[in-house]
Amino acid sequence: MNLTERYEKALTFAARTHGDHCRKGTAIPYLSHLLHASAIVMENGGDEDECIAALLHDVIEDRPEVHGGEEATMREIESRWGKRVLKIVREVTNTDELPKPKWADTSLSGKRVSLADRLANLRSILMELRTAGPVLWEKFSHGRDETLRKYRGNIDQLRKSDPGPLVEEMHFVLLEIERLSR
Repeated sequence: MNLTERYEKALTFAARTHGDHCRKGTAIPYLSHLLHASAIVMENGGDEDECIAALLHDVIEDRPEVHGGEEATMREIESRWGKRVLKIVREVTNTDELPKPKWADTSLSGKRVSLADRLANLRSILMELRTAGPVLWEKFSHGRDETLRKYRGNIDQLRKSDPGPLVEEMHFVLLEIERLSR
């Protein structure tokens, strides 16, 4: 896959959108998470639209005010990167919509970006657990046990419905987090 100027523009957009945003409870620029998720998508067969969506996956959810609100942000994504990128970003954006959209209704592209996001989050938890220790759980609103339970349930479900290398790596990383959290 060759990345074009579209990817570069999405990277700049993500950097500007999240420029002053850090990972929760750290001084790590939030852009590192977006780059990590995009790299995971690249390494797992994603195309340029999916890699762009990984860079932009938290723009609507976390920083819509930077671009004039959710609707304005969605219009901007669509005008710059097209309907497909917007569709993927919307599929992976947490929503207040009830009932929640079903995983089975998510496109393969949306699943790839969502799994990359989750794996990047788990890897970050593991890294911080190794460096900061159990104090890291204090920044999670649900605490250690509930956070681990949610990830475990999610991974168990994914291993049944959508097995694959990303899900297996998520499982492996979670096992290590659980081991270090005892």
